[in-house]
Amino acid sequence: MDSPIAFFLAHGAAIAETARKTKIPAIYGYREFPSDGGLASYGPDLKRIGTVMADYVDRILRGAKPGNLPIEQMSVYQLVINLHVARKQGIKVPQELLMRADAVIR
Repeated sequence: MDSPIAFFLAHGAAIAETARKTKIPAIYGYREFPSDGGLASYGPDLKRIGTVMADYVDRILRGAKPGNLPIEQMSVYQLVINLHVARKQGIKVPQELLMRADAVIR
């Protein structure tokens, strides 16, 4: 694993478990963490990033010059809340926040 992102994603379940055991209400930067037992995440969609990157690779392989391609910046972030973990930690998530969430794990 070369990048911090890869490290955190590879060990997401263990990191989330440690936060749960110590009752630390942690919020993560990647939506995979709530699926692994984390409380919540707010960050970019890694699948969308992969799609954009694949499009750039395709353009370059078809002859586009990398310097001529526009710079892409993620502008959409996703909020994911794991209600099961919130209940176990004694956290009451406000209804307004649940309504704004892109995904709620029950």
